[in-house]
Amino acid sequence: MITFWKRIGLAAAVGAVLVVVTGSDATERNGSYERALMLLEQGIIFEAIHELELFVAENPDHEQSRMELARTLHRVKRDRRTAEEAANVLRINPENAEARRLLTRVRIKLGRDLDRTDPAAILDYARLCSRPETYDRAGDFYRLYLKLDDAPLVHMEFAQMLYWAARYEDAKRHLEIYLESKPDDANMRRMLGRICGAMGDFGEAVTQYRLCLAARPGEIDAQLDVARALMWNGQEAEAEVLLKDIRQRSSEYETPLLLLASIARMQGRIQEEYDLFKAVLKTSPDNVVARERVAELERGSLLSISVHQNRLLANPTDADTRRKLVALYLAEERYGEAIPHLEVLNTQFPHDLETLSQLRQAREEEGHLAMVAVEAFHAREAEGRDLEIERVESWVSRNPNDYKSRLRLASLIMARRDYAAAVAHFEILKSMMPTDGRITEKLQRARVLMHESIDAASAPDE
Repeated sequence: MITFWKRIGLAAAVGAVLVVVTGSDATERNGSYERALMLLEQGIIFEAIHELELFVAENPDHEQSRMELARTLHRVKRDRRTAEEAANVLRINPENAEARRLLTRVRIKLGRDLDRTDPAAILDYARLCSRPETYDRAGDFYRLYLKLDDAPLVHMEFAQMLYWAARYEDAKRHLEIYLESKPDDANMRRMLGRICGAMGDFGEAVTQYRLCLAARPGEIDAQLDVARALMWNGQEAEAEVLLKDIRQRSSEYETPLLLLASIARMQGRIQEEYDLFKAVLKTSPDNVVARERVAELERGSLLSISVHQNRLLANPTDADTRRKLVALYLAEERYGEAIPHLEVLNTQFPHDLETLSQLRQAREEEGHLAMVAVEAFHAREAEGRDLEIERVESWVSRNPNDYKSRLRLASLIMARRDYAAAVAHFEILKSMMPTDGRITEKLQRARVLMHESIDAASAPDE
């Protein structure tokens, strides 16, 4: 009897200890990667999996523990969970080759064993494949699912994946199907606006973003989306009005200032752009875009030129400002822009020899630059023509009866002023088509030019 009660007492004590330990684990313990490795060494697999799952729940970006969990799940043939953890490893480190191989192996196995009549299993597999390297495979299974169950939510999910895969036309089509069933979903309407923007359909992007704004009136992020789309669509004036309104209502956002600065830059309002970027730096000194652009403007003469231009707009007779602007243009060899201002100064001060000298020099330099540009254009044109002649000559040598190609070759050679060679090709063309009056005319013209060039070359120099 004593032995029996001792056994009962011992069992109760052990039970109490287990309750305390398990209760403590459930409410306090976060899991230990080191303990999981120790359990694996001892062959206690399922307890190690539990320990790793607790650990990664608290440390979601711990690559080694995620990889160890994927390996261990694979050992016990829990394929779906293996794929999830391998995908998590690749999220943390896309270069992890072991995780990539494991995920590929498991996907192939799951795809091979998949019941293609079970919509839930098909959708689950499509989601598993929704990664950059298997977007095509995921798309196939999303389409298979939609054949079995045309669910609007799956259209939405598929559209998101297509958007990540940069397949914008298909993404737009599936998202529009979803929005037919739920037109008030502002988040998906916003995604549709982004898709339209990515496709270059900025007018439609404006429409979609405005629908978002109608669903969320007064929301600044929605207004900024509309403003960006208006800018992309060439409606800078309307975007500017909206951005100024946002700026007046809220000083917390620096984005309106950055967008206003972009509009000012597009429209050549450099001083206004500079002031807007400076305003950004007052509230956000670490803003990289604003800091770099301000430094760029302060280094060069662009800002100074803009300041002087604005002063002249306000006071066109300010000769001192005009002279400073001319000096900036001449320093940068922008003679064409300096000449109108020098002409104004010459009118204001007709006896100023320095202005007259600068005007004469600017005109000479501008003429020289124009000639250089023309010569460069002709050189590029000649180079392109020579390449085309070489290509067509090669073709005609292999296809001597190609009438159109030979005519093209003769015309190119004429443009190069190789009249003798052109005459030879026109004579061949005339023999091929004796009744074509155009060829007769071109041949006569080529012969006249050939004789004139010969005469000019043989004439004695004066």
